[in-house]
Amino acid sequence: MRKVLIVVLALILYSEQRVFSWGFTPHRKINRWAMVLLPPPLLGFFKTHIQFVEEHATDPDSRRYIDTSEAAKHYIDLERFPISDALELPHQYRAAVDTFGKKLLQKEGQLPWNIYWQVHRLKTAFQNEEIEPILRSTAELGHYVADAHVPLHTTANYNGQLTGQHGIHGLWETSLPQLFMDTLLIEQKETRYITNLMEEILEVIHDSHALVPTVLYEEKQTQKVVPEHLQWAYTQTNKNTRKTHSYLFRIQYLKRLDGMVQQRMGMAVLFLRDCIYTAWIMAGQPNLPDTKASLEKANDLNIQELECQH
Repeated sequence: MRKVLIVVLALILYSEQRVFSWGFTPHRKINRWAMVLLPPPLLGFFKTHIQFVEEHATDPDSRRYIDTSEAAKHYIDLERFPISDALELPHQYRAAVDTFGKKLLQKEGQLPWNIYWQVHRLKTAFQNEEIEPILRSTAELGHYVADAHVPLHTTANYNGQLTGQHGIHGLWETSLPQLFMDTLLIEQKETRYITNLMEEILEVIHDSHALVPTVLYEEKQTQKVVPEHLQWAYTQTNKNTRKTHSYLFRIQYLKRLDGMVQQRMGMAVLFLRDCIYTAWIMAGQPNLPDTKASLEKANDLNIQELECQH
């Protein structure tokens, strides 16, 4: 029993070190905004159940503590694959296994194939016309789509540990969004059916990875601009004192990134919306449970309240 406990503890510690996420609030916001921007009849259905999709946005992060295969679904360390670009990755997971081996995929990440699988999981839920599977699949799809839009989810230097920038992951995707989430405007674009799903997923990964050098460089530059004694702050949580990047450092870093974080967050919302719509189309556009009642309630939806712009 003691050996089992040690193994479980080691796995938990590894997961905490390797898997980072947008943060509790940003993940919930991304899911919520995507629901708001869906077209009818999806809008009516999801508006009624928006709280569920929002609240379960971080379920995949919680699951990694009990499922050892979960961590690899959140990232892909592109430098560890014998390719020069994410667009060269095989579209099918079986082909990826044949090309790279299952061991490498489990260690270096499976994010793009996982998103593809999650869309098809949602398609099946739509076909079965069962409320909870639809909502749970949507919430979890949103989590992985959001992760794919984070540059540091696509690199082996995921927390700046290889360049002396430890903590940059949480800074980029949790601390920085706190500065603008209440004022973020999302440029509305027409909902679209994604014809070549895997190709577009890989394009998202490609675009995220292309931003990694800028993410790292601008953090280094911010260290030079902000005096060392003003770079850190301490916050009190219950009885614990936690060292965090100061407000001054965060605001300077956000400015240097020139809208990158806001843009990636907005793109995650729109891509999630399009993935949900695509899964519904693939399922044959089935009638959704409670759709009629939901549509009647959709008229009172206040887009402005949710910080989104049509």
